[in-house]
Amino acid sequence: MRKYRRIQIGGLLGWALGFGCSLENPGYSGSGSEAGGGDASSVSSDSQDSSSESSTTTETTFTSGMTATGSSGGETSGGETSTGDVTTGPVTGGSTTTGSTTTTGDTTTDSTTTTTTGNTDTGDMPEPNICGIPYESLQFGGVVPLMVGEGEERDPVLRDDGKVLFYTESGLIHYMTRGGLEQPFVNPQSADKILGMDKFGSVTKISFFDEDHDVYFSSTWKGGKTNVWWAHRNDVGLPFETASEVTGISDPGSGDYDAHISQDGLRIYAAPASGPQNLYVAVRGNTDVPFNQRTPMDDVNSPQSDADPAFSADETVMIFTSNRPGSDATDMYIVKRGGPMEAFGEPDKVEGMNSPADDGDAFIADSELGCELFFSSTRVGAPGGRDLYRAQIFGG
Repeated sequence: MRKYRRIQIGGLLGWALGFGCSLENPGYSGSGSEAGGGDASSVSSDSQDSSSESSTTTETTFTSGMTATGSSGGETSGGETSTGDVTTGPVTGGSTTTGSTTTTGDTTTDSTTTTTTGNTDTGDMPEPNICGIPYESLQFGGVVPLMVGEGEERDPVLRDDGKVLFYTESGLIHYMTRGGLEQPFVNPQSADKILGMDKFGSVTKISFFDEDHDVYFSSTWKGGKTNVWWAHRNDVGLPFETASEVTGISDPGSGDYDAHISQDGLRIYAAPASGPQNLYVAVRGNTDVPFNQRTPMDDVNSPQSDADPAFSADETVMIFTSNRPGSDATDMYIVKRGGPMEAFGEPDKVEGMNSPADDGDAFIADSELGCELFFSSTRVGAPGGRDLYRAQIFGG
């Protein structure tokens, strides 16, 4: 393991939270003891050694700058409908009451219609895009290495201020910082002081929600088999204290990797491995209820392994890892759809990003600093076996 020197970082914002709530959220089960099982044929090879040498760090505070989308139910969006003399207003999400008046002869009848929907969009769904760049115009370039060390660095996650990058190394979460878009990431160190997640076992991929008050992650915590877990904190200035297994997306018969929570908290994605990994999604009507039982994303999955789902902010574009026919080893693929509940089309390789070696663990970053793609690779020049890389996303 790399030994990090003691450092002092200033000017960043505070994370970890004072865990002051009871975790008795109806969407989760506190039971974590599962029968351990092998997770074979995983594209991500996410089973990592949980033993890691602790790093010496100083107390550091951050500002995430993350803006969360409020919770809502369902996935049906309404529009304006007019029939004869009866008109209902546009449905904008939640429970909406619209008045309607029907006149027949000398008789006037007032009625009230209540419509419940979970999508706050009043217009057409946006065109598939990343950072507002239309899908057909997307270009990727300027690949640069971020971390070239002795360990295996994976699962990069950039915070919304664009200055702090989390990643996993040997099953433990680390982070490093930068001052601006064109400046290098520096000062890699353990994230345990700010997140407090080393106690959760071997962790693979973290996904933040609700302005960093919640985190979803895959871990071997309680039982040895990798499941998807959820942790909450009331104060982003204190570490996470405990976690609950996420029902619906976790399953006793598989190792459940690569958790990704949507910005509205209504969909969670993962890539279980009871054989080759494949992509699954679980949905719920609002953030106060459990996720429904997961379903496979058959519009994207192949007979080979598919893993590491990463999404644009509106979930119209996904980048994932696969070793399907035509791949050099494992490659990154990109695919589009009309909206979060729509089917995906035909995937294509991410142009210019793949190498003859293994490439994956993508993260799409739409931060205050710009639009970027972060990923890991075993390409030539990665002495640690797997290292982190960054590329720019722009329109052509």
